[in-house]
Amino acid sequence: MKVEGKLVLETLDEMYRKQDIRTFMKNGYAFCMDYEREIRRHIEMSEQGK
Repeated sequence: MKVEGKLVLETLDEMYRKQDIRTFMKNGYAFCMDYEREIRRHIEMSEQGK
């Protein structure tokens, strides 16, 4: 699953490695909320086998 051409999990992993846990939790959540619509679209397509 990609957002802005980069894998979501790689983005979150990079944030996790570079930030303390409190900052990561705040920023990771904000990232997911910012891209919620696109992430949900990917999930729905995956569930439909597309």
